[in-house]
This record gives sequence, structure tokens and C-alpha cells, in this order.
Amino acid sequence: MGRDEASLLLNGEPLLQHTVRALAKVADEIVLVAAPDQALPAIVTDRPVIVARDAEPGEGPLVDMAAGLAVATAPIALVVGGDMPMLQAPLLRLLVERVVDGAWWVLPVAAERP
Repeated sequence: MGRDEASLLLNGEPLLQHTVRALAKVADEIVLVAAPDQALPAIVTDRPVIVARDAEPGEGPLVDMAAGLAVATAPIALVVGGDMPMLQAPLLRLLVERVVDGAWWVLPVAAERP
């Protein structure tokens, strides 16, 4: 998209707030990864929030994931985009349950597409 999607509003709230709300129903902590100079929108949650800064801006989402995972303290991490306002807690719980069942990672697939 080329702009700060996390701050775009949906129903009067930043997209990031919608994403964090779904994650907070499943996660013990929330890790946000932002560009070095990016101002994140204010987020309301009862979970601890850790902000990691992207050490290599412009290098893509894998570098961002590495930055977030480096500061995460929980034994299981859910990695999602900050601009996913339609995330549903039941799907996130299912993914966590599958990891607990012995998988190293879980990727949802629908209609043969991740």
C-alpha cells in the first residue's frame, strides 16, 4: 500500500487496534514492530505491549518478523500483520492449539492457498 496502514481508521479505530484486540484474547503479550521513525497509533489493551524497531527498514516482512521474535518472551508467537482488522480470536486459538500439539509452526490454508 505504501503508507502507514496501522493508523488507517476502520469504524473510528486504527486498523492496529482491531488487530491487537483479537490478539489480546489469545496472547499473553503483544509485540509491535515499527520502522525506526514510525509513530504507532495509541493502542488500548490489558496485555503488555513491547515495541521493537525495524533495524533494516525496507527489507521486508521477514526482517520485521525477526525483530519481533527477538524481543518476544512468550514460548509461542502468533505473527500477523498490523493491518488485519478482521482477525478472529477462534482462528488464533486454533493456531496456538495446533502448535501445542507438537507442530513447530502452523500456517492456515483455505482453498489450497495460505
